[in-house]
Amino acid sequence: MHGRWAVALVVLVFLAGCFSRPEQEPSAPSPPPSSSAPAAPQPTTAYAPLTGREIGKPIARRPLAVVIENAPDARPQSGLFAADFIYEFLAEGGIPRFLAVFHSGMPDEIGPVRSARPYFIEVARAFGAVLVHAGGSDEADAILAGGDPPHLDGLAAEGKYFWRSPDRKPPHNLYTSAEKLEAYMAARGIPPTGQPPSFSFSPEGPAALSSDVRPAGRVRITYRGSSPVTYTYEEGRGGYVRATGGTPDTDRRTQAPVQLANVVIVRVPHTVADSAGHLKIDLADVREAWWLAKGEALPVEARWEGSGPYRLFRDSREIPLVPGATWVVVLPLQGYDVSFAP
Repeated sequence: MHGRWAVALVVLVFLAGCFSRPEQEPSAPSPPPSSSAPAAPQPTTAYAPLTGREIGKPIARRPLAVVIENAPDARPQSGLFAADFIYEFLAEGGIPRFLAVFHSGMPDEIGPVRSARPYFIEVARAFGAVLVHAGGSDEADAILAGGDPPHLDGLAAEGKYFWRSPDRKPPHNLYTSAEKLEAYMAARGIPPTGQPPSFSFSPEGPAALSSDVRPAGRVRITYRGSSPVTYTYEEGRGGYVRATGGTPDTDRRTQAPVQLANVVIVRVPHTVADSAGHLKIDLADVREAWWLAKGEALPVEARWEGSGPYRLFRDSREIPLVPGATWVVVLPLQGYDVSFAP
């Protein structure tokens, strides 16, 4: 009996060995979790579309184009040092008047603000700007009545969004500020955001594009009925400084000089439009153009294509501007001599 139990036990042990699972190979240890976090996105550099200068973040606000007087009783002006673009035109009597386009910088005081003309309206449109003015010629008023471009009339808002400076006589004493203009826009229901056209920029000057340059460390423009203007290149300032009648153009409030990376001079047809001496200026019919930068002058092609503004070309290629502010001088075909000196 005992022998049978012994045989059965041996058989069970044998069968258990046949059907047992094979021993598994030990698995390789898992790699430790990575301790490095995903790379943070690099901040994108923003540049002002009208100056090419680096800015902290993109600008969403709409440009302002302000008509600023240049009669002797209006000097020194306020705010020109902060403008991205300044267009200079003749008004009746041969006295220049400015349209200052503000986008990347908005000063605390702007003026003296004066009346609009059709060619100021064209430039304001070209920059997608709100035109700021104090009345206008009959033709300008008729255009503005159509609502394009949107505009802010200082004569309709004197005392609230514009003020008269007591140290000057009318009409040379009407001023405003960026803050007041933004409030005026809100009251008028004008959208505060919008983008101006963008330009290409390069730190290289005219000599990098062509050997057909001439020294232009000092440029002088002689006006009829107004003081001569000079643009003097100062390398330490990184651009041209402007002077009228030998007196540097500085800000009335801050004494900051008007510094310009680019000066553009164009000649286009001017005709007298009426008995009051108002001018008709054909911006698109450019007969001569010069680009001044880095103490050099280069003859260029200035195009007012479509609704503008002026863009510069050489050998059918658009010229990148030097980063900084740009002053555009619009002159008649004859007179108003321009001279270049080293």
